[in-house]
Parts: sequence; structure tokens; C-alpha cells
Amino acid sequence: MNYAAYIANKIQRWSPKSVIEADHLYRSLPYEIPRCVYDKIMTQMVHDGILVRLAEGVYCRPRQSRTGGVVPLSEQEIISHYTKENRGLCIGYSLYRAKGLTTQVAKMTQVLSAVTGEEHVRVRSVLLEKLSQRLTPGIVRAIEVLEILQHREQVEDFNQRAFIGYMTNFARAYSEEDIRSALSLRSYKASTIASLKEFLDHLDVSNHLEELISATSNVPEEIYEFA
Repeated sequence: MNYAAYIANKIQRWSPKSVIEADHLYRSLPYEIPRCVYDKIMTQMVHDGILVRLAEGVYCRPRQSRTGGVVPLSEQEIISHYTKENRGLCIGYSLYRAKGLTTQVAKMTQVLSAVTGEEHVRVRSVLLEKLSQRLTPGIVRAIEVLEILQHREQVEDFNQRAFIGYMTNFARAYSEEDIRSALSLRSYKASTIASLKEFLDHLDVSNHLEELISATSNVPEEIYEFA
């Protein structure tokens, strides 16, 4: 069998600008191809313009411009591939800006995703970290609030008023099941969970987060000044 022709045909059936992870494609092949042969095929397809290399083991099928040139993927298109359909979410300053908590912009965009094959990988200006499963909208909200609570002290130009509004809106649709699911996917400090509990208690939102907080945690007695 002509392995190169088979793989090229498979790739060309995908839409332009598709992000392709080499390991995922390799595992999906119905034929057993030696990995060294497969890697050479991928390298040759980059040379032939069938693929564009985005990072180690990460490629895309390029879109051609009207003049025949290659149109590169934008940062937003890369982010969309890894976050759409509950595949993942942005964290870091992209998250803080989206929630109106700061106007600062980071040079790199941090993304948690269930569809990256590597634990950590950089794709252009996007830093990816692997999650073990796809998410639900509720788990996305839970991870977002835990990320914000854990890192708010380090956020430049942090908007405290917007933060109080964000937390109040979060509390209105609070789901402890989603918080527990988020904690099964990603570790957070006991002080972060305690911060969330204090906010929920202040708003009289029923919760049992004390079960998740270590009795030996050194948590400040007063974490917020509520407006």
C-alpha cells in the first residue's frame, strides 16, 4: 500500500484550516504503519505544502489565498479548535479580560483542553494544557471561578467592583456538583475553596465546601471585604 497517498487523501478530505495532531491521526489509521515511516510522510507533506507545521506534532491543513499563498491560522482559530463544543476553555488574562476583571493583555493565551494529546504544548501564541475529559458548560463555569479566585491577587489592574458582580452572578446558578467535577480535573488550593465558600456563605447560598477544605489549611480569617 502507498501509505503516503492514503494519509494525504485522508487529510485532504478535511476542511481547510483544520488543526491536526500527529499522534491522534496516527492512532486513527486503520493500517499499522511504522512510526518512523509515518513521521517522514508528515515531514514530506509539510515540504509539499499539504500541511503547515504549527508546533511539534501539531499541523494544520492550510487554506490557499487567491494568489496561491498560504493563509496562516489566526490565534483565535487555534483557540476555537481546542475550546469549541466544550472541548476546553481559556484561563489566565484571556479569562480575566473576558469577565471584565482587567484590561491587561498577556503575550500568550493559556488554554485548558481535552483534545490536545500532550500534557503541555505551545501552538504559536497559545499555551495548551491537557484536561482528561471534555467539559460541560457548568464545569467550565466552575473552573473559571476557581481560576479567578486562585490567581486574583496576581492580576494586574484588578477590578474589584467587577469581581464582586461576577461572583454574585456565579452564586445565582451555583452547582456544587460542577465544583466537585472541576476539582476532580484540576487541583486548587484549600484557600481557594475556602474563598469560594466564604462568598457563598455571605450570599446565603447553601453549600458543603467545608468537606473539601483541609482542617490544617492556613486560611486567612477575612478574605474579602464585601461591597
